Amino acid sequence: MMFISSILLGVMGEVFISTWRTQLIQEARTQLQQSSRSSVDDLTTTARQAIGVVDSLTVNNVTYTSGANSVVLKLATIDMSGNLTDLNDYIIFRVDPNNAAHLQRLISADPSSSRSTQATPIDLTTELSSLTIQYYDASGVELTPEITPLLTCASVRFTVATTRLVNNQTIVSQLTDLADLRNR
Repeated sequence: MMFISSILLGVMGEVFISTWRTQLIQEARTQLQQSSRSSVDDLTTTARQAIGVVDSLTVNNVTYTSGANSVVLKLATIDMSGNLTDLNDYIIFRVDPNNAAHLQRLISADPSSSRSTQATPIDLTTELSSLTIQYYDASGVELTPEITPLLTCASVRFTVATTRLVNNQTIVSQLTDLADLRNR
């Protein structure tokens, strides 16, 4: 009788541990999907507000360049009263050069802009495995940033992949979205 009880107890323990591990993996998968979705949403929402993509921008002696894993977006300044002005703000999305798992948003705003009060830089995710940015003109032809000036860019496709290691299993989430620039 003790032998059967110990076998049943062992089986129940294994079922419990297996269920617990599965739950941890599912929670990690859900969290990664939320992180990827939040990052892609921030990228696309900002791009939809942009009036253009800038090839490069120098801020405080640091040059930011639009390319395959970073983008400099030009947006109309919104003043403190909520009105559009003739000035411009710039929002940069990039992989943190000091930590490749961090996707950053940096803001270079005109002093009169309501965006000038926003914290910068902000980490959109700290579990980034890759960021891919593709640029397209109004006809849908892909532009190559190093070869073609991005002045004619009408839409941007963002692909964000995040990863996390849980119980020796790598969990991956990848999301892609296309954003048309404002007035393009």
